[in-house]
Amino acid sequence: MKIQSRKLVQLPVLIVLFMALSLFLQQRVQANTTASGISQIKWDSSIALTNFTNGASQPVVAAAPNGTDVMVVFTKHQDSGNPPADTDPAYRFSTDNGETWTSSKVIYNSASVAPDIHATYDGGNRPHAVWSDKEQDIFYSRYVSGSWTAPVALNQLDPSEAFSPRIFATSSQIIDVVWEQRNTDPPNPNVFDIYHARSTNRGVSWSATTQPIVATTFDARLPDLFVDGNTIHVVWEEQDVGTFPTYSADVFYSVSTNGGSSWSTPEKISDPDDDNDPSDGDPEDGVAPHIYVVDGRIHVLFTEQKGDAGDNNQFVHHISCPLSKNCTVATNWEADGGISGQRLGANNNSPYSVLSTIGYMQDCVFAFYHGTIGGVATANELLFGSSSCNNGPWSNRVELTTDNVQALRPDVAMQDDRWMYVVYEQVSGSNRQIRFLRNNPEYLLYLPLITKP
Repeated sequence: MKIQSRKLVQLPVLIVLFMALSLFLQQRVQANTTASGISQIKWDSSIALTNFTNGASQPVVAAAPNGTDVMVVFTKHQDSGNPPADTDPAYRFSTDNGETWTSSKVIYNSASVAPDIHATYDGGNRPHAVWSDKEQDIFYSRYVSGSWTAPVALNQLDPSEAFSPRIFATSSQIIDVVWEQRNTDPPNPNVFDIYHARSTNRGVSWSATTQPIVATTFDARLPDLFVDGNTIHVVWEEQDVGTFPTYSADVFYSVSTNGGSSWSTPEKISDPDDDNDPSDGDPEDGVAPHIYVVDGRIHVLFTEQKGDAGDNNQFVHHISCPLSKNCTVATNWEADGGISGQRLGANNNSPYSVLSTIGYMQDCVFAFYHGTIGGVATANELLFGSSSCNNGPWSNRVELTTDNVQALRPDVAMQDDRWMYVVYEQVSGSNRQIRFLRNNPEYLLYLPLITKP
């Protein structure tokens, strides 16, 4: 009896010790994750998704809610021109988390240029795509019963230049699209503004798009959006002084809480002068923003250009705003400053700006971006990653590629809080192809959480 009693006494003690040890290990791992989440990711070898004679560019990756389906869309070059005079929107599908892929196919064949493409899955795992064509129209198509539907033009000001569409689906029915388009009406004709369209029936019909979110005084370019029900968050780059490539620009934010029927007054939320030397006499520009909303906070990445566009003194910045505050007030945004470390640059044959993309997985915000080390204009760009976990400090950047070839225009998608997919444009000489990179989820660390019954 004494032996049995002693065992019964020891059992609660062992449980308490196990719980304490688990909590201690969890806290230690959490502390390490906060400092260097990106460095803990184990990556599989990258694979080539295209091998076209004339090349491909502008990749975008999307992950379906079902936890397995992945889509990569891109621009397929149909001639050898630099830039090509004939390009088409194209795609590949995977149904096993990027392990195997369908062959490359064109979404729509035309004899003109389709310079921009974007895609998403809806809540019912159906693919949707948007692209610009002939530098005048924004087209939309959805994948139904093994093929893409006939393209539908979303912009209703014709003729008018339109670029940079972005698409977001919040359910199996509601889809939102934003893009930049030259305004043909007073008070500022010939200025690019940001436009929005919404479908509430899975892309069958769309809202009218004759009016911009706001009529701006200066060109508004490169929009991005994140949607939560009827709340639509939009950011863009607004060029407020000069003309390309010698202009000054800032990042602006606007929100609609009624599905796009009305919008808040745009607010400038980038102020990189506060974070890097403002005394050098050069304009510090905020360009190419991307937005993500998670856990009650808006996250925005953008590139700071210290000097004219193409200047090789660039930094990726992160700013955020808690949704508990009024994010249409600039002072409610919190700036982390440059998160990309040593200055970056762009090769003379590349996009003028360092470009970034943002994602979220396992309590960590991840940023991926390209750039030359030290801002050297004749070097090849590398692909980098940084992370911030549990709202902690940003990690040191990690190199994901080497400088043997150029790695450009990264895009990221997360799936099932387990998979991370990155696509990018690889340039060797004048040939551009699309590559795909994913993490190995077996290396992700999960700790048991012990709670009171």
